[in-house]
Amino acid sequence: MNQRANDGIKQFLEALSVDTEAPELEKTPSRVTELYGELFSGVGVETKSVWGETFSTDYKGLIAVTGIPFYSMCEHHLLPFFGTVDIVYQPKDGCVAGLSKFQDVVNILSRRPQLQERLASELADAIMNDLFAHGVFVRITSTQLCMLIKGTMQQDSKVITLESRGVLAEKGTLRDEALAMLGGGQVMFKRRNYTWNDGKSLSLCDRTLIMGILNGTPDSFSDGGKFNTPETAIAHVKQMIEDGADIIDLGVESTRPGSTPLTADEEIERLSLLIEPVLQASTVPVSIDTYHAKTAEYAFSKGAHILNDVWGLHYDPDMAAVVAKYKVPVIIMHNSNDTNYGDIIEDMKAFFFCAIDKALKEGVTPQQIWLDPGIGFGKTEEQNIEVMQRLGELTAYEYPVLLAPSRKRFIGSMLGGLPPEDRDEGTVAACITGVFQGVDMVRVHNVKMHKRALAVADGLLRGE
Repeated sequence: MNQRANDGIKQFLEALSVDTEAPELEKTPSRVTELYGELFSGVGVETKSVWGETFSTDYKGLIAVTGIPFYSMCEHHLLPFFGTVDIVYQPKDGCVAGLSKFQDVVNILSRRPQLQERLASELADAIMNDLFAHGVFVRITSTQLCMLIKGTMQQDSKVITLESRGVLAEKGTLRDEALAMLGGGQVMFKRRNYTWNDGKSLSLCDRTLIMGILNGTPDSFSDGGKFNTPETAIAHVKQMIEDGADIIDLGVESTRPGSTPLTADEEIERLSLLIEPVLQASTVPVSIDTYHAKTAEYAFSKGAHILNDVWGLHYDPDMAAVVAKYKVPVIIMHNSNDTNYGDIIEDMKAFFFCAIDKALKEGVTPQQIWLDPGIGFGKTEEQNIEVMQRLGELTAYEYPVLLAPSRKRFIGSMLGGLPPEDRDEGTVAACITGVFQGVDMVRVHNVKMHKRALAVADGLLRGE
């Protein structure tokens, strides 16, 4: 028995006004000491000592060890987080370890004060360094008790952490195979079903969805002034639905660079001319493109179905509450006033996780949440291209991803300076790039062209 620990726990309880002399608490300090001795049994233990003998084989492919249970202690609050570890690795020269050894290594690294992100990183490093593997992919799925107790997550919420090393950190066939071995098909192609009181519905299942853009603005960069009357808006809605749109995205404020922002009241005044005619004309759900909670409240009171927030719940502190009130899906888009990022994808993840945390605290469910990397917003042309190349790092999470590159400036630059109306073929290429990295919906101006292109892409990718 560690008497020092025993005395310390007793003093700790007494400092919190707990009567340690009560008969039922007499043995509590010693029990806690014993339990925490086991929970921290990995402190100071090296993983190299547990692998034991490895086995030489002729196998050169990937090996997956999945569903490894673990229990660990969050170093911030000394409360448990627990779940499963999934590992895929490519052995060096066919040299593999016994399957039970992976559980032993997980136990060592998890039984110490930990953070989930560090645990994933340490597991990846241990397999790379101890087994001299060519590559490793680690996924941890956990329940964080401290976050549940504090009320920052719903009871069924999970935290997923990914780490990769070596050849499995590189884009390509091997990484794709690793994702597939970990159920990548289920992660990559999300499943969502939505129904509304007016009979409209939306299913994300076996194909990429198309969001058709309806700009009810006089000054949008691509089609400003073309569809800002009820008559022209209705005609365009009907045409986009005929061409294959699954959602109509209605916005009345231009977000082109240099445009003048509208107040919520100004936005509502513009929207009031269009929203009821559009809702009546549309046979598919209608999303509202706004970052003002007051505008969103107005739109949902009229029967709108989805929120598309270009500031990802960061601009208006009341927006998440509106989403929770009306129980609508919300598209959280990444945006920033600054293009000085460290690692742009890691910064984007932090932005998303902060917004998701806000949403969950207000009662929004995970099923309501979509993500949008915000191509063309708060990013240089080079950063837009990097995000496009790394979309798979976002689609690996459980939230569906919308990609909205339609007619953006970086496409025009890549095509030698073409104006917006001549960028549709480039937009198709960008959207297909996203589809093959797991995006679930694209937001475009030219619905017909994308409907045809995506039919081929989905058929090739999903085998339909």
